[in-house]
Amino acid sequence: MRQGSGGTRAGRAARVRRHRLLVVTVATAAVVGIWGPLAQAGGTSAQRVATRARVRVGYEVRQGDSLWGIAQRFAPAGSDVRVYVAKLQRWNGLAGGQVVAGQTLVVATR
Repeated sequence: MRQGSGGTRAGRAARVRRHRLLVVTVATAAVVGIWGPLAQAGGTSAQRVATRARVRVGYEVRQGDSLWGIAQRFAPAGSDVRVYVAKLQRWNGLAGGQVVAGQTLVVATR
């Protein structure tokens, strides 16, 4: 038997380990090569995930609060407050923009 060429059990085991390492390395490079540009191009996907991670909680309306003011306080940064006002109305079954002190509203927060 020839040594070093994989003829022995130890040589064969070493060759298998090298092969597995090569396969793992190539697979990792392929995943990174595909995922990296997608993650950069779709940077908003991370933002979408963060947006979906928002939790709805109760907020007790205080004297002087308005739906617009509450929306400004809880709307995600950079979002249109009008869209958040519409969401607050939908989540809370509000027909208009009137809120009353002591009323509990459902709002989304992180």
